[in-house]
Amino acid sequence: MIEAGRIVIPDLFAGVWDASVVSTYGADLHFFERDLLRQMDRIGNRVVLADNTQINRSFSRGPQARQLHQVNRTYLLAPIRVAQAAHVKFIMMLNGIQGLLAVGSGNLSMSGYASQGEIFTIYHYTSDDKEFLPAFLAVKEYLDGLGSNGNIDSVAREQLQRLWVAVPWIYKATKSTNSPVLHNLSRSFLDQLVEQLGGRSVDELVLHAPFYDRECRALERLLSSTNPRKLVLLVQERVTSVDPSKLEDVIASSGVDVDLRSVSASESGVMIHAKFIIAKCGDRAVCLQGSPNMSTVAMSLHQPQGNLEMANLLEGHREAFDHLMLGLNMSGESVNLAAMDLRLVESQSDEAGNLGEDVVRELSWIAPVVSGRFASVVLEPPTMIVGDEIAADVEWRLEDPMDGETSFRILLGERSATAISRNCAIVFGFSDDSFTVPTFPYHRKSLAALHSGQPVTDLLTLAADFDVEDGELERLLRQLDDVLVVDSRSLWRIVEGPSAITSDDDIEDGPHYDYSDIDWTAILNHPKLIHA
Repeated sequence: MIEAGRIVIPDLFAGVWDASVVSTYGADLHFFERDLLRQMDRIGNRVVLADNTQINRSFSRGPQARQLHQVNRTYLLAPIRVAQAAHVKFIMMLNGIQGLLAVGSGNLSMSGYASQGEIFTIYHYTSDDKEFLPAFLAVKEYLDGLGSNGNIDSVAREQLQRLWVAVPWIYKATKSTNSPVLHNLSRSFLDQLVEQLGGRSVDELVLHAPFYDRECRALERLLSSTNPRKLVLLVQERVTSVDPSKLEDVIASSGVDVDLRSVSASESGVMIHAKFIIAKCGDRAVCLQGSPNMSTVAMSLHQPQGNLEMANLLEGHREAFDHLMLGLNMSGESVNLAAMDLRLVESQSDEAGNLGEDVVRELSWIAPVVSGRFASVVLEPPTMIVGDEIAADVEWRLEDPMDGETSFRILLGERSATAISRNCAIVFGFSDDSFTVPTFPYHRKSLAALHSGQPVTDLLTLAADFDVEDGELERLLRQLDDVLVVDSRSLWRIVEGPSAITSDDDIEDGPHYDYSDIDWTAILNHPKLIHA
């Protein structure tokens, strides 16, 4: 089954799932921990993939990073390192017999997942409906590619491999090799769109994108490659990021009949962040919808020169995708470009250099040792800062640099170990007064326990840190339910209330057992004692 439009978070996460993978450009991890993890509590393997620069920017805002309690402990956060931007957006839920996949335009945030301004296409796989298995295979191919290309840490790569082992249907043969979900690891989206059109004449090209490149080169190439008779160009007044003079030049030189329409969301104050191209060819239509903006790095290039992007490439009857515009307020006639008050919004990528040194890789915590490597030559142990305090009770072991990198192991004392167990970020300060961006280490044992279905027992040591609204409190109570023994009197009080047992004489009337008659082997092997 396939459906497209806004996603409904409670419905999306409903069901019994064993694993989840969320890919995003920017990540509001407070929203994820506060709102989404409550609905994903029974999922063992939880992975979030996000653009490395965006993660660094988020963690460099000190107060925000200090409010995170669960990152890399009850879910794995994997930074994606590429030359441009890791801009892929999808949500995938899996278990041993079925899957759900949503591919679209929204980032991991309340607005990205609940706003009218976003569009996702949702695919389902079940044992009775295998039609969209190729869509899931395309996402697996993309994730495997990140691992083989070295774009993610080995810890994330291993976690994803464990995920696939628990999903045997992902390895089933499929009759169709054509996937409705595309990535650009090896081919640009423009090339894949043109291939889908197959030389058909394009009567009308409908386009909406919130961001264009500086020279409007991606639009120029799209028009020259598809040669439409008419272009319906949707722009948001004072919102669409484009140089109006460059846009006017490209339109004029194309010779295409252009119908410029103003659009806005019906919900006040909402930016239309969705991106889509609809090519109408006779009685058929082809739609490219997903994460790519109308920029050269998104549409015209592939890895490693371009962004990482993902999109849905769908085909149907001529009006099959008109619903993408039904929820929008659209001007009834063409508008004048000069009246739209458009301008090009400069990228924030130049700010990355102010975030700190991005040199920490594979930072891991297996008590009492922190290990990892620096993507640089380090000859003297740097200062280690855990949370807001310098870690003085540490013993460093720096390996000899190799291929421009330096591996390390740090033995922590009790004070620093306790701080890390409470999930504090780590910063390293070097002798040249430079500092690394804050990094949350991978809590290897906790992540492994989640995947195996065991509880994260270190929550019991953090009870004093919980907020009343914190989802960890609920998990703590469940852990207590798992490990506490309820005696017969307490059991009756739970069922009948305090008046159910009024004196010790009531218990004396119950069954009695001699210690020698008890099967102690069975008791010692009881599940509640095995993990205690």
